[in-house]
Amino acid sequence: MVTVKQFESAYSFLKLNSTEQLKCHVMPLRGTSAPLYQLRESFSIETGANGDFLSNAEEGQNLLGTLLLAQWEDRAWKGQLNYDVTNCETKVISGGKKFIAQLNEQWSSTSLALFENADNQLLGSSRMTNVKICRDNILLCITRGENASPELMHSSMLPQDGTLVFVNVNPIEYGHIYLVPYKFYNPSKILDKESLEYINEIAIELDDCFFRMFYDYAPLVNPSAVYFQANFFASVLPVELGELIPVYGDPLDGGIQICEVAGYPIKTLVFMSRDNPKLLARVMSEICSVLQDRDAVFSLLISDRARKFFLFPQVESSSATNHLSAWECGGYFIFNTVTKFDDVSEEDIFNRLASVSLDDQDFQTLKQQSCCIANKVFP
Repeated sequence: MVTVKQFESAYSFLKLNSTEQLKCHVMPLRGTSAPLYQLRESFSIETGANGDFLSNAEEGQNLLGTLLLAQWEDRAWKGQLNYDVTNCETKVISGGKKFIAQLNEQWSSTSLALFENADNQLLGSSRMTNVKICRDNILLCITRGENASPELMHSSMLPQDGTLVFVNVNPIEYGHIYLVPYKFYNPSKILDKESLEYINEIAIELDDCFFRMFYDYAPLVNPSAVYFQANFFASVLPVELGELIPVYGDPLDGGIQICEVAGYPIKTLVFMSRDNPKLLARVMSEICSVLQDRDAVFSLLISDRARKFFLFPQVESSSATNHLSAWECGGYFIFNTVTKFDDVSEEDIFNRLASVSLDDQDFQTLKQQSCCIANKVFP
């Protein structure tokens, strides 16, 4: 049960659909209660001295995954989602790239933004950002624990730091959620090392090959606090099927390996570590920091139980319609009319992806910067 109080705050939780605002209240993080899942003490799973993966999760016994899907399905059963995404038709588009198309006539790309600017340009750097979420859409809060095993509290006051999990009422796939890292009761404004480590820990704790996380950064179009999206895909995304060209590292040395996806229309880098999640999170946070400092547009796909990060750098544009989401970069597209769904071809998707890709020179620069950062973190 979520406790709600009227409170004026720079970060207030509001309903996504403005026509239903009377049903919801302004809600601060401080003083709010929700189910609380505490990760086990040592980076979500037992780790070695260097933070190595030593997963001992039993098949089918994952508490966090069970809780998350139970909460999501409960909201679906109560009618809080705008449609049943499991009834949406999907197909693999003919061609070698195996792009995926979904027909969803009720979906709109504008419905996915979790944060919105609530003030005008006169406020300058002191922008206030609202989270457009009804209190009933909170699924749980995830935080770090102090015990060897994870713990679940069915109702607890939110700690000052953690990650809030919301249901996405306009899902693109089963189990679609938002994950919002926060500190001192305020959502994080930058994708820093701690926020990314939190997200990494959650993916490792879930330990589910179907679970994928997404992050999109387009500051000139949608400046906002940091949030991730995630859902469960029944099959691998097209970008995950691509041949990999080694760029940096040796998979046998326990460090970071960087590869380029060969022949993919949007130039993509893959960062991998089979054994060291902390190192991978640190490298990715530094690379993202460099991109954020340049106001560069990019998206992330986190897969393979947080062992792989796909980085999709995109060309800058002042229009949101010219940027692609992380799942679109991964080859998964949604169409809201039958005609578009029936007529889409591999060439259409290929050209759309290529239109946001960096040129060869800029991509080469990014590769060099990424290798330098990886070498600095793991010399």
